[in-house]
Amino acid sequence: MKLEMENQVPMEYLAREELQLGGFHLFADTRARSRRLFAKVVSIVEIYTGVETFPVGLPDSPIILQIQWSPNGEELALLLEATSKTELWHIDLESGKATKLSELAIHAGMDHAIYWASDSLSIIAKTVPSDLGLRPVPPKTPKSAILRETSDEALPAQTHQGVLRTLYDVEMFEYFFKSQIVRIGLDGSETSIGESGIYCYFRESPDSNYMVVERLVKPWSFLVNQEQFAYDIEIWDLKRGDTHEAVSSPVAEYLPYGGGSVRRGVREFQWRSDKAATLVWIDRKLSLVAFNPSDPKQSHRRLLQYEFGDRYRHPGLPLLSYNKYGFPIITTDASGEHIFLLGEGASLKGYRPFLDRFNINTKRKKRLFRSDDNFYENVVSVLDPDKGDLLVTRESIHTPPNYFVWNPKEKFHKPPTWEENPFTKLETVGRQQLRYKRKDGVALTAELYLPLGYDKKRDGPLPTLVWAYPRAYQSANNAQSGK
Repeated sequence: MKLEMENQVPMEYLAREELQLGGFHLFADTRARSRRLFAKVVSIVEIYTGVETFPVGLPDSPIILQIQWSPNGEELALLLEATSKTELWHIDLESGKATKLSELAIHAGMDHAIYWASDSLSIIAKTVPSDLGLRPVPPKTPKSAILRETSDEALPAQTHQGVLRTLYDVEMFEYFFKSQIVRIGLDGSETSIGESGIYCYFRESPDSNYMVVERLVKPWSFLVNQEQFAYDIEIWDLKRGDTHEAVSSPVAEYLPYGGGSVRRGVREFQWRSDKAATLVWIDRKLSLVAFNPSDPKQSHRRLLQYEFGDRYRHPGLPLLSYNKYGFPIITTDASGEHIFLLGEGASLKGYRPFLDRFNINTKRKKRLFRSDDNFYENVVSVLDPDKGDLLVTRESIHTPPNYFVWNPKEKFHKPPTWEENPFTKLETVGRQQLRYKRKDGVALTAELYLPLGYDKKRDGPLPTLVWAYPRAYQSANNAQSGK
């Protein structure tokens, strides 16, 4: 699948009402994120031949917010932003025809808006409830005072944009982020699931009998955004209609300072990809370990460890693929003894992404691929683990990203896609990396961009636009290994 991305919305969109609530920016009419990239063209490209086909039936100049493959690989689900709502569309790859599946308004204000059911016959979506009523009216005078208390203990606090500030903000947040989960069939059927609420995550189990949801709950915070709001994790029995509350997590207004800090307790509930309906979750620490999830009595074997935030020594993360239910699984070779580690490859000369074959028994690694010095190349997928065929994106100063098929013998095949650089005048813009030390001795870097044809001796100092924003790190070492 090939997408032509865009980040400049049509002029008429700029006049629409934009809301900032709980850290989100969204359009009031379509319940869609207002500050994001979107796709305007979608096509299907055959990897080895490069043959490209375009679906028929989509609206002119569509704004495609989200697109997902069905688990069986025969369908596509799309979210299209229309003039007054966000719509769910479907593309049948065999016929190449695109059709609108439902007249329901989709709620696309958060990250998770739609998922395919495991049988590829329906799509589960967050929709705008039909019984919301009229939107809240701003009061002429405050309804009551907002009291905030502080303690004697000094605690670090980060700056958050778009936090809730008034009781009217709370009413607006509850109104505009409430959604109803609905199963929408490819045959046009529509079935509501559960009650309406403020859901930031939902996913049906592989056997379609249960659903795990994350529901944001009161009390709302006036200090942090929705990522740190209180939430309940619930398990819904879709056959009997029962609800079980698995976890209730309070608001987390004070987290340890620095990138990667997380709230205490269990989090990130997900279904096991290889079982019908078994949940897994993350506790306090993250490690790459080998274990048998079907037999908890078997001991765990630590495979890799590294310091969080240390990009220079990051060993990479397991490459994932998707099973027949549409759930992610770790990619292995035919023997099942090797996994593939995909890493950014941070270095003093820049990022050189890599792919390693890792033996989970001997812990030995073999580098299969590393980006060339003159290009930025990144592995997207392992097409054939045994032959070594990889799908790779490749770009440079002069060429935009294109897909290539790569293997150890022939290296780069004829690319399935080829896009020319639309900004040729920017190819000769000067770029330098500046290195300096802060007063406390921490080594930092900055990127300097110079005008076309700039000559230091001839042109001398020029007016400079500086963009800087403080970032939090857990250690000086991590800060020095930043991008």
